[in-house]
Amino acid sequence: MLMTFFIIGRSLASMKEAFQVLQEASKEGGLVSNKGKTKYMVAANTQNCSKPHANEIRRYNFERVDGFTCCGSLVTGNNDVSEEITNHLIATNRSYFELRSELKSQLLSRETKILIYKTLVRPIFTYATETWTTTKNDERRLSIFERKVLHRIYGPKGERGQWQKRCNRELEVLYNESNIVNVIKSSRLRWAGHVV
Repeated sequence: MLMTFFIIGRSLASMKEAFQVLQEASKEGGLVSNKGKTKYMVAANTQNCSKPHANEIRRYNFERVDGFTCCGSLVTGNNDVSEEITNHLIATNRSYFELRSELKSQLLSRETKILIYKTLVRPIFTYATETWTTTKNDERRLSIFERKVLHRIYGPKGERGQWQKRCNRELEVLYNESNIVNVIKSSRLRWAGHVV
């Protein structure tokens, strides 16, 4: 049986003590810690040592890491989500490129294409975004990605026999729904209300 535990402490001494208590309780239940997968991370505004080093508790030697993935989310010591946003964009782009022929198809209506985007592409990106603290630059990256998809769905416009790319304002009017940044912000509010 595989189980994941998180031990949180304000000092290294309290972490060692909590780990030892967990070890004793685990033995009673027949569980064993995996030495290779057990790591520790310092979460602070200023980290006093930049290079990861090992920490020894009893016979275990734990590696210090700058971040780890848990339940599909990247957790870092400085709470920077830029790397996680990049990972989400890569995964979402894969989905988008798999579906781009459908999103460009003349056989499907725009409503169907929007439904495809909202049910198959956007959820890949918005998974676990409730805990993100985004910056203006992060929000700009999200908006750029969504506009790329909307450009594919709505296509160019024809004026006086020439085709032109639609401007961002035209896409907003045509889409007429909450953009991806607002969807993420509302999911954060919903999650905060749930926690409260």
